[in-house]
Amino acid sequence: MLVTQQQLRDILINLPTRAQFVSVTYTTTPRMRKTVNGRGTPYNEFHTEDGDPIVEKTSRVSGIINFRYGNSVNNQREREQGPDHEPFEPEPRRWGVRMDDAPLVRHTPKHSDRERFYLEVKVEQALETFYVDTQRSQEIQGERLDSLRDFMYNNSQSSGRQNVETPVILRDIRLDRIREIRVGGEIYHVV
Repeated sequence: MLVTQQQLRDILINLPTRAQFVSVTYTTTPRMRKTVNGRGTPYNEFHTEDGDPIVEKTSRVSGIINFRYGNSVNNQREREQGPDHEPFEPEPRRWGVRMDDAPLVRHTPKHSDRERFYLEVKVEQALETFYVDTQRSQEIQGERLDSLRDFMYNNSQSSGRQNVETPVILRDIRLDRIREIRVGGEIYHVV
């Protein structure tokens, strides 16, 4: 079913508040370093003359929405450490406000009066990731992809505070970056 971003937000707000599985395909712009080990970045290869990035990352993940982060970490600690584990207490969010009874985070960035919404997902599995050169409309592969990866920041989350071997991975996915979502037995394509 084709939906607009506003319709997607309304659908997510009106979902039942129980935890449920979801599959999300979304795009982001990867952040890149200027240098790595003294080597200059292939910046011009991956940016326009104005400095705008021409690389888009598409990710497809499966996960759970309407979950409770603290409960998820405590469940993981119990699996790994047994029933006598030290309870985990999550810190407050550094940005945004989790909406009551919805899997969304509401946030107004600094220097902006436009409110943004994010889907909070507990990632269970990364199903697919690929990079596209938006000027050539083609997937970046082979040596060019290796060169790109050398200069991208590693965005993996540390499980330091969680104190677990298998961390609970939380992603806040900006709604205007979602291209497709499968939830509640429906597939929504965002236009």
